[in-house]
Amino acid sequence: QITTWAGPGNDVQTFSAKNFEAYKRVMPHSEYVSGSACLFQYMEDFLTYFTTKTGIDPNFPIVFPPVPPGGSNVEPNSTPSSEIQLIYPNITAMAYAGSESRLNGGMHFGDSVPGAKKLCQNLGQKVAKRVLALTGE
Repeated sequence: QITTWAGPGNDVQTFSAKNFEAYKRVMPHSEYVSGSACLFQYMEDFLTYFTTKTGIDPNFPIVFPPVPPGGSNVEPNSTPSSEIQLIYPNITAMAYAGSESRLNGGMHFGDSVPGAKKLCQNLGQKVAKRVLALTGE
């Protein structure tokens, strides 16, 4: 038996694990390493290097538009019960939250995120260096 969210309009329910089906589409590729965590690592490295080298403080806040009560695309007119707004103090915090969301959402096991960060670390910086070289910066 597992207890989990049962999908739009169904709240949390307990049912046989053999009847579990992932709500979010499970991508047809290996679970290790997390491709999403790799992209977040790439984005963090690229933006941190690029902004620093172009004289922009990389510690700018990342602010997403608020989602009003009932504004969910998954459960419209039902969730969230109150306004939600994601605000991160900088790109590092957003990349961390994005990578961790892969674990929290059950898409990956524990080693997938750190494995992706290790594999993809500095890739964004290499690309940013090339972009700056091509633009004469």
